[in-house]
Amino acid sequence: MTVGGQSFDFISIITYVAGVLAIIACIVPFVSAFGYSASLFQGGDGWIVLVAVLAIAALTFFKKHLPAMIISALVLVLSIFEMVYSKSKINSSLDEFGSNYGSLGSLASGYAKNAVAFGIGAYLLVIAALGLIVGTVLAFGNQKKAAKVAVPGVSAQPQYVPTAFPGAPVPAPAAPVSDAGVPQAPVAPQTPTAPVAPTAYEQPAPAAPVYQQPDSDASYPGQTPQA
Repeated sequence: MTVGGQSFDFISIITYVAGVLAIIACIVPFVSAFGYSASLFQGGDGWIVLVAVLAIAALTFFKKHLPAMIISALVLVLSIFEMVYSKSKINSSLDEFGSNYGSLGSLASGYAKNAVAFGIGAYLLVIAALGLIVGTVLAFGNQKKAAKVAVPGVSAQPQYVPTAFPGAPVPAPAAPVSDAGVPQAPVAPQTPTAPVAPTAYEQPAPAAPVYQQPDSDASYPGQTPQA
Protein backbone atom coordinates (compact mmCIF):
# COMPACT_ATOMS: atom_id res chain seq x y z
CA MET A 1 0.00 0.00 0.00
CA THR A 2 1.33 3.44 -0.95
CA VAL A 3 0.20 6.82 0.47
CA GLY A 4 1.87 10.10 -0.52
CA GLY A 5 4.72 8.31 -2.29
CA GLN A 6 5.54 6.23 0.82
CA SER A 7 5.03 2.47 0.89
CA PHE A 8 3.44 0.71 3.87
CA ASP A 9 4.54 -2.87 4.36
CA PHE A 10 3.34 -5.41 6.91
CA ILE A 11 6.06 -4.49 9.42
CA SER A 12 5.12 -0.80 9.34
CA ILE A 13 1.48 -1.72 9.91
CA ILE A 14 2.55 -3.63 13.05
CA THR A 15 4.22 -0.49 14.35
CA TYR A 16 1.19 1.70 13.68
CA VAL A 17 -1.25 -0.76 15.27
CA ALA A 18 0.97 -1.00 18.37
CA GLY A 19 0.99 2.80 18.57
CA VAL A 20 -2.81 2.92 18.51
CA LEU A 21 -2.93 0.32 21.29
CA ALA A 22 -0.54 2.42 23.37
CA ILE A 23 -2.83 5.44 23.08
CA ILE A 24 -5.84 3.33 24.05
CA ALA A 25 -3.87 2.03 27.05
CA CYS A 26 -3.53 5.59 28.29
CA ILE A 27 -7.31 6.12 28.12
CA VAL A 28 -8.62 2.96 29.80
CA PRO A 29 -8.12 2.36 33.58
CA PHE A 30 -4.50 1.89 34.57
CA VAL A 31 -5.14 1.11 38.29
CA SER A 32 -8.36 0.37 40.13
CA ALA A 33 -9.49 -0.14 43.75
CA PHE A 34 -12.89 -0.35 45.47
CA GLY A 35 -14.70 0.42 42.24
CA TYR A 36 -12.58 3.46 41.45
CA SER A 37 -10.02 3.66 38.63
CA ALA A 38 -7.56 6.08 37.12
CA SER A 39 -5.95 6.27 33.69
CA LEU A 40 -2.52 7.51 32.69
CA PHE A 41 -4.05 10.65 31.18
CA GLN A 42 -5.58 11.42 34.58
CA GLY A 43 -2.20 10.88 36.19
CA GLY A 44 -0.50 13.15 33.65
CA ASP A 45 2.05 10.68 32.24
CA GLY A 46 -0.24 9.58 29.44
CA TRP A 47 0.69 12.68 27.47
CA ILE A 48 4.33 11.55 27.46
CA VAL A 49 3.27 8.24 25.91
CA LEU A 50 1.13 10.07 23.35
CA VAL A 51 4.04 12.28 22.21
CA ALA A 52 6.36 9.27 22.04
CA VAL A 53 3.89 7.28 19.92
CA LEU A 54 3.40 10.17 17.49
CA ALA A 55 7.18 10.53 17.16
CA ILE A 56 7.55 6.81 16.42
CA ALA A 57 4.82 6.97 13.78
CA ALA A 58 6.46 9.94 12.05
CA LEU A 59 9.93 8.35 12.12
CA THR A 60 8.55 5.09 10.71
CA PHE A 61 6.78 6.98 7.92
CA PHE A 62 10.05 8.65 6.87
CA LYS A 63 12.05 5.39 7.20
CA LYS A 64 14.05 6.55 10.25
CA HIS A 65 13.86 3.20 11.97
CA LEU A 66 16.84 3.48 14.32
CA PRO A 67 15.54 6.47 16.37
CA ALA A 68 12.05 4.94 16.26
CA MET A 69 13.47 1.76 17.77
CA ILE A 70 15.17 3.72 20.56
CA ILE A 71 11.97 5.61 21.46
CA SER A 72 10.02 2.33 21.45
CA ALA A 73 12.42 0.92 24.03
CA LEU A 74 11.89 4.05 26.14
CA VAL A 75 8.11 3.52 25.98
CA LEU A 76 8.57 0.00 27.34
CA VAL A 77 10.75 1.32 30.16
CA LEU A 78 8.16 4.00 30.92
CA SER A 79 5.32 1.47 31.04
CA ILE A 80 7.18 -0.72 33.55
CA PHE A 81 8.14 2.33 35.59
CA GLU A 82 4.50 3.48 35.73
CA MET A 83 3.38 0.13 37.05
CA VAL A 84 6.06 0.01 39.74
CA TYR A 85 5.66 3.68 40.69
CA SER A 86 1.86 3.52 40.85
CA LYS A 87 1.91 0.47 43.07
CA SER A 88 4.52 1.92 45.44
CA LYS A 89 2.75 5.29 45.63
CA ILE A 90 -0.60 3.71 46.50
CA ASN A 91 1.00 1.47 49.12
CA SER A 92 2.82 4.40 50.75
CA SER A 93 -0.40 6.41 50.86
CA LEU A 94 -2.27 3.53 52.51
CA ASP A 95 0.51 3.01 55.04
CA GLU A 96 0.38 6.67 55.97
CA PHE A 97 -3.39 6.48 56.34
CA GLY A 98 -3.22 3.35 58.50
CA SER A 99 -0.56 4.78 60.81
CA ASN A 100 -2.98 7.49 61.93
CA TYR A 101 -5.48 4.96 63.30
CA GLY A 102 -3.28 2.49 65.08
CA SER A 103 -3.66 -1.22 64.69
CA LEU A 104 -7.11 -0.89 63.19
CA GLY A 105 -5.78 1.44 60.55
CA SER A 106 -2.91 -0.92 59.76
CA LEU A 107 -5.38 -3.74 59.29
CA ALA A 108 -7.51 -1.58 57.03
CA SER A 109 -4.54 -0.45 54.97
CA GLY A 110 -3.42 -4.06 54.49
CA TYR A 111 -6.87 -4.97 53.26
CA ALA A 112 -6.88 -1.96 50.95
CA LYS A 113 -3.52 -2.94 49.46
CA ASN A 114 -4.93 -6.30 48.42
CA ALA A 115 -7.86 -4.55 46.77
CA VAL A 116 -5.63 -2.36 44.60
CA ALA A 117 -4.98 -3.92 41.19
CA PHE A 118 -3.69 -2.89 37.83
CA GLY A 119 -6.28 -2.17 35.20
CA ILE A 120 -6.32 -3.28 31.57
CA GLY A 121 -4.43 -0.15 30.57
CA ALA A 122 -1.28 -1.24 32.40
CA TYR A 123 -1.07 -4.61 30.63
CA LEU A 124 -2.16 -3.17 27.31
CA LEU A 125 0.59 -0.54 27.48
CA VAL A 126 3.26 -3.20 28.03
CA ILE A 127 1.95 -5.24 25.09
CA ALA A 128 1.84 -2.15 22.88
CA ALA A 129 5.41 -1.21 23.84
CA LEU A 130 6.62 -4.71 22.93
CA GLY A 131 4.80 -4.44 19.60
CA LEU A 132 6.50 -1.12 18.91
CA ILE A 133 9.90 -2.65 19.61
CA VAL A 134 9.25 -5.67 17.39
CA GLY A 135 7.99 -3.55 14.50
CA THR A 136 10.83 -1.03 14.59
CA VAL A 137 13.54 -3.71 15.03
CA LEU A 138 12.26 -5.70 12.04
CA ALA A 139 11.99 -2.55 9.93
CA PHE A 140 15.53 -1.53 10.85
CA GLY A 141 16.85 -5.00 9.96
CA ASN A 142 15.12 -4.93 6.56
CA GLN A 143 16.54 -1.47 5.90
CA LYS A 144 20.08 -2.70 6.57
CA LYS A 145 19.60 -5.70 4.27
CA ALA A 146 18.23 -3.49 1.49
CA ALA A 147 21.23 -1.18 1.81
CA LYS A 148 23.62 -4.12 1.31
CA VAL A 149 21.74 -5.42 -1.74
CA ALA A 150 21.65 -1.95 -3.32
CA VAL A 151 25.49 -1.92 -3.74
CA PRO A 152 26.41 -5.12 -5.65
CA GLY A 153 30.04 -5.81 -6.65
CA VAL A 154 29.86 -5.79 -10.44
CA SER A 155 33.05 -5.99 -12.44
CA ALA A 156 33.40 -3.32 -15.09
CA GLN A 157 33.98 -4.58 -18.64
CA PRO A 158 36.78 -2.94 -20.61
CA GLN A 159 35.64 -0.74 -23.47
CA TYR A 160 37.54 -0.77 -26.75
CA VAL A 161 37.37 2.26 -29.04
CA PRO A 162 37.71 1.50 -32.78
CA THR A 163 40.61 3.25 -34.50
CA ALA A 164 40.12 5.81 -37.24
CA PHE A 165 42.40 4.07 -39.77
CA PRO A 166 43.92 0.61 -40.08
CA GLY A 167 47.30 0.09 -38.54
CA ALA A 168 46.88 2.74 -35.79
CA PRO A 169 47.74 1.63 -32.26
CA VAL A 170 44.78 0.52 -30.16
CA PRO A 171 44.37 2.60 -26.95
CA ALA A 172 44.82 0.79 -23.68
CA PRO A 173 41.48 -0.34 -22.14
CA ALA A 174 40.31 1.02 -18.80
CA ALA A 175 41.45 -0.89 -15.74
CA PRO A 176 38.78 -3.45 -14.73
CA VAL A 177 37.41 -3.24 -11.22
CA SER A 178 37.14 -6.36 -9.10
CA ASP A 179 34.06 -7.33 -7.05
CA ALA A 180 35.66 -5.85 -3.94
CA GLY A 181 35.93 -2.43 -5.62
CA VAL A 182 39.75 -2.53 -5.98
CA PRO A 183 40.99 -1.63 -9.50
CA GLN A 184 43.14 -4.28 -11.13
CA ALA A 185 46.35 -3.56 -13.00
CA PRO A 186 45.61 -2.85 -16.69
CA VAL A 187 47.01 -5.22 -19.29
CA ALA A 188 49.49 -3.57 -21.68
CA PRO A 189 48.22 -3.41 -25.28
CA GLN A 190 49.98 -5.45 -27.94
CA THR A 191 52.52 -3.62 -30.08
CA PRO A 192 51.20 -3.19 -33.64
CA THR A 193 53.26 -4.94 -36.29
CA ALA A 194 54.70 -2.94 -39.19
CA PRO A 195 53.40 -3.79 -42.69
CA VAL A 196 55.66 -6.17 -44.63
CA ALA A 197 57.43 -4.58 -47.64
CA PRO A 198 56.69 -6.34 -50.95
CA THR A 199 59.58 -8.44 -52.28
CA ALA A 200 61.10 -8.18 -55.74
CA TYR A 201 59.83 -11.51 -56.97
CA GLU A 202 56.25 -10.62 -56.25
CA GLN A 203 56.24 -7.96 -58.99
CA PRO A 204 57.26 -9.15 -62.58
CA ALA A 205 60.03 -7.16 -64.24
CA PRO A 206 59.07 -5.39 -67.50
CA ALA A 207 60.24 -7.17 -70.70
CA ALA A 208 63.11 -5.59 -72.69
CA PRO A 209 62.15 -4.18 -76.10
CA VAL A 210 63.10 -6.40 -79.04
CA TYR A 211 64.97 -4.75 -81.94
CA GLN A 212 63.82 -5.88 -85.36
CA GLN A 213 66.34 -5.61 -88.26
CA PRO A 214 64.77 -4.14 -91.36
CA ASP A 215 64.48 -6.33 -94.43
CA SER A 216 66.99 -5.59 -97.15
CA ASP A 217 64.41 -6.14 -99.85
CA ALA A 218 62.00 -3.63 -98.37
CA SER A 219 61.57 -0.46 -100.28
CA TYR A 220 61.99 2.90 -98.71
CA PRO A 221 60.33 6.06 -99.67
CA GLY A 222 62.31 8.08 -102.12
CA GLN A 223 64.42 5.14 -103.37
CA THR A 224 64.67 4.67 -107.13
CA PRO A 225 63.97 1.16 -108.17
CA GLN A 226 66.71 -0.52 -110.10
CA ALA A 227 66.21 -2.04 -113.54
